[in-house]
Amino acid sequence: MPKKKNPNRPARPAAPRVRPQLPDGPVRIGAKAPEVEVEMEALFVLEDQPVIGEDGYQEVDEDGTPRVEDVTYSIPKDVPPNLAMRYLRDVRAGGDQYAVAEAFALLLGEHTLDALAEAEGMTDENMQQVMDIVEVKMTSATSKALGNS
Repeated sequence: MPKKKNPNRPARPAAPRVRPQLPDGPVRIGAKAPEVEVEMEALFVLEDQPVIGEDGYQEVDEDGTPRVEDVTYSIPKDVPPNLAMRYLRDVRAGGDQYAVAEAFALLLGEHTLDALAEAEGMTDENMQQVMDIVEVKMTSATSKALGNS
């Protein structure tokens, strides 16, 4: 049996928001990205992709069977802060759907987008899962940037 709320009991006060410490001068931001290796995590696996040799032809096994392998495509584990700002700008300029479409291009890159576009075995569920991952990553990064994480 669920507990009943006591209407006479006052609600718990919300935790006070910590005011950020402001810098003494202007924020200095480098024009170039720092040379830090971006940690990646698997986004999806494209199954049974042909193995293409250096000569541009599909490789075959000794018995003549075409070689295939699964290819894993990755996404940055953490969204860089500048991409979170671009996402906010794109939401403002074109709305949520436009911003998510731009986030796809920024986070995944053309190679991964092309792989998704050519994945004939993709289902509606697969597509929704990939879209959800990108959207959650971008909204989490913007929430973190805004101090809401």
